[in-house]
Amino acid sequence: MSKAGAWPAAGPLLASLHPEERRYWDQLKADKRKTAYLLGRHAAKLAAGCVASNIPLARMLIRPGMFGQPVLIHPELANRQVSIAHTDRLAACLAFPESIPAGIDIEEMLSEERAELVRSYLTPGELERTTAAGLSFQEAATLLWTAKESLSKCLRTGLTTPLSVYEIDRVERTGRWLVAGFANFPQYRAFSWLFRETAMSVVLPVNYEHEPPDLYRLLEPGWMDRDGESSC
Repeated sequence: MSKAGAWPAAGPLLASLHPEERRYWDQLKADKRKTAYLLGRHAAKLAAGCVASNIPLARMLIRPGMFGQPVLIHPELANRQVSIAHTDRLAACLAFPESIPAGIDIEEMLSEERAELVRSYLTPGELERTTAAGLSFQEAATLLWTAKESLSKCLRTGLTTPLSVYEIDRVERTGRWLVAGFANFPQYRAFSWLFRETAMSVVLPVNYEHEPPDLYRLLEPGWMDRDGESSC
């Protein structure tokens, strides 16, 4: 597993875009979409670069797949894929072998109003289990949303199916993580945590032997160098 994320100066990010990606970025009109695209592509290439540091970032191409999922294209990365997540100010990505499906999502803490809207997509049991682990209602709603979206990315369905399909039937605190299980997909589990008014979840197969990478270290001030490169 590899990891990456955050928002350095714009110059290094633009330089990391493949020519095809740069043409697409130039056509985007809304600043928010341009920022999100740039953040996500840069984070994904930093993650992929952790397993192929000899490949210039601009030589990697990430195209949208049939269901909008990111598809990493480079002859030396034929069996690697990525899962991308971003907020308005942060981006995160997992790079993983195709033999180990994975998904990641990151969300800024929901406001009280948005958390109430999300409540309608959650079951009372899901909220009860998560708040019993010590989270406030807003924290629980945000974290549950990231866990469900991470699974949808892992399955490559996106949020095109009812969220009830991704029902969470188990939540327990295990060390630094909140670990969740899925009623309809017992072969997967979500590792979730909160930091700086943000929630993040990573979904991995249950029989994957390792926990997610230690992202706490990467999310501390100064973890990136001046060129926006992450340590692996």
